[in-house]
Amino acid sequence: LLLKVRLWTSAATLRGREFCSILNQALRDDAEDIIGHAAAITHALNAFCVTRRAGAAPVRWPAAHVTYRGTALPREHRGFFVVGKKYRAPMFLATSSNEDTAVDTFLMRLEPPSAGQAPPWQEPVLWRFHLDGTKPESARCKHLNFIDKTDGTVHGEDEYLYAPYSTFTVRAVAWEAAPLVDTYTLRYHTIDLDVASDNRREPLELPSAPWC
Repeated sequence: LLLKVRLWTSAATLRGREFCSILNQALRDDAEDIIGHAAAITHALNAFCVTRRAGAAPVRWPAAHVTYRGTALPREHRGFFVVGKKYRAPMFLATSSNEDTAVDTFLMRLEPPSAGQAPPWQEPVLWRFHLDGTKPESARCKHLNFIDKTDGTVHGEDEYLYAPYSTFTVRAVAWEAAPLVDTYTLRYHTIDLDVASDNRREPLELPSAPWC
């Protein structure tokens, strides 16, 4: 199990891509020739993320009950994320308890949105994942775990990892007219999500997000 977590957090690359990116693409594509290999690794990582297992160590919950993720979102997928939409995310979602990490470490890496990207116009977005802090810790979220410095190989990101097909509901969205993040500019979309406490209690027929 620890080996799989170290693979997930490794900064080593293959043809310019980290392992976590390659694994998530395999899960999204769900292609017959590779999904079996991806599923074997995913099964082990799920054992780490899913904290309902017997004897699981307590999760170190973020103090504000919010985790953050900074990514690019193709403009064509904006219409999926409307207030009240409940969906599943068909991949592992790496988030941070530190908003500055999501912005300064991840959004700052993005290329400016352009028509030449595939898909085109990949715009910066900050995702805010809201956990229900009113629930007891044992029921707050059963498919999320914290990766500390003893688990992984990349430190300082305060990473919280959601299991594939975790369920979220869109709480709020704010679209920037001209999104751009660079050395001098911070303009990005924000999407606020409510995190389901237990994926097993959510409908199986929920739609899958086209982008995460």
